[in-house]
Amino acid sequence: MTDLPTDPVPDRRWPRRGLAPVAPDIALGFALLVLDAMAYLWQEVRYDVVGWAGGVPRATLDADQLTGIAFMEHLVIAVLVVAGLALLLRAPWTLASQGLAAVALLLLLSVAQKDYADSHPAPTPTPSIVVAPCYSGSHGPTCR
Repeated sequence: MTDLPTDPVPDRRWPRRGLAPVAPDIALGFALLVLDAMAYLWQEVRYDVVGWAGGVPRATLDADQLTGIAFMEHLVIAVLVVAGLALLLRAPWTLASQGLAAVALLLLLSVAQKDYADSHPAPTPTPSIVVAPCYSGSHGPTCR
């Protein structure tokens, strides 16, 4: 009986990548965090300036508030995508800064949505009159 040569099985996985260099990672993380904050503040200042203008119809203010909420939703998605890329590139400082930005934006988004919901309560239900039929021979409280 012949022994077959035992060659090692080649590793078909992607080669493991090391961590990103620390200095560019910290710089990129800080720059992206500042960019996220500036984008949020730009949207909020724009909304506040429209509100301070005075003489603006309430419908315009409501539409602008909904636009701000939609912008924040898109900003959260963009921050999460960048955090995913940082995770793939093994950049821990960028990942941490984008995670921090995502948590802060999600909290601010929930506050904005609650504020909008509180300022726009659901309409009151229409009054309904319930009348029970009064059959012959009935002497209940609904029969008169």
